[in-house]
Amino acid sequence: MKEKTVAIIGGTDATKYDLLNCVQKSGKTVVVSDRTIEEDGGEGIAWCKANLFSLTEVKRALKGVDVVVYLTQRVGPTARLIQAKDDDLDVVLADNVAQAAALNGIKQIVCVSGDGQGQEIEHVLTSYGIGVTTVQAGWIAGAKRLVHSSREELAYKEVMIETKLKRRKLSKTTPHLKKMWIRVLTNTPSVPPEPIICALIQSLLSQPERLTRMSDMSLNSETTKKLVVKQAGTYQKSDVCSIQRIQLPEHRDAAWAANRYIHWLEEIGSPFLRTTTCEDKETTIYLLHIPVLCLRHSEEHSDEGRMFFHISGGLFAKKRGQGYLEFRQVIDDQTCIIAIHEYEPSLPWFLYVRTQATAHEVVMALFRMHVRKQK
Repeated sequence: MKEKTVAIIGGTDATKYDLLNCVQKSGKTVVVSDRTIEEDGGEGIAWCKANLFSLTEVKRALKGVDVVVYLTQRVGPTARLIQAKDDDLDVVLADNVAQAAALNGIKQIVCVSGDGQGQEIEHVLTSYGIGVTTVQAGWIAGAKRLVHSSREELAYKEVMIETKLKRRKLSKTTPHLKKMWIRVLTNTPSVPPEPIICALIQSLLSQPERLTRMSDMSLNSETTKKLVVKQAGTYQKSDVCSIQRIQLPEHRDAAWAANRYIHWLEEIGSPFLRTTTCEDKETTIYLLHIPVLCLRHSEEHSDEGRMFFHISGGLFAKKRGQGYLEFRQVIDDQTCIIAIHEYEPSLPWFLYVRTQATAHEVVMALFRMHVRKQK
């Protein structure tokens, strides 16, 4: 019988380590991480670096995989500025995993979710016709299976997840004790430390021997610093991730939303703003006759449920940037995600966050209201 290749994706690296001993018994394991892993993964384990918010990179990472184990534990983008709600981040990640799995012919996803995270993510994962097994892990005892729309009881061993984690009474103040320590060591002042701390606590509770070893460590030791830095990462560039959700009118799609957005910008910004679209499908946004953003439509990355634009130039974008704008239908096809990823503004950072970033949030709120009134 051919050994299956299992991919672990999502969650923190600490959580992935905890799952490795369980799933690697079934064959080759691919661990997908958004950080570069320098150490040797061991026999049968391969680490793959990928931006989980990029459908293209997730699709590449899951090539040749038979089963995907998706951890829904919230881990935000590595962007310096994130303009998004947690639920919208979850939806984009789940949609990337489900689409990439479908495009690679994967037939099974095991979704390991935490408290209160399940239903919408399950809805996204099952929307591409893939069998989805949902395991409520962490603080919840037991497991459930979801294949399309039906649920049935399932033992942990059947999905290669062996969890012995039980409820523990933790001091309510525990997560607050190390906040400043996390921020100082990781040099990430704008990233909430709670996901890192919670992941570490759950990891230690599941393996008491690790708790004993950690208690012997000095907070100033290099080992401790490396562990925490691996969880949080650092900023490599001053880029932006913006994810906004709108509800489409009936019988409208992502292409309609993209075209409406471009024309609506000119309507509300006239006479200061205007837009032009050339035959090569590059749209330029002008502010007082100055081209501030150029959006080049990509046929390769677009389909009937997604419109993809490279941010190809303009006064407000850095040259040779990799930023892109996408309009993507998710869940029930009436929900549309409007997302900007890897956008590097040309303005000085302190000026950008106080001007252009704020203006973008206002514009998206107004566009959401505008779409709501359409029929």
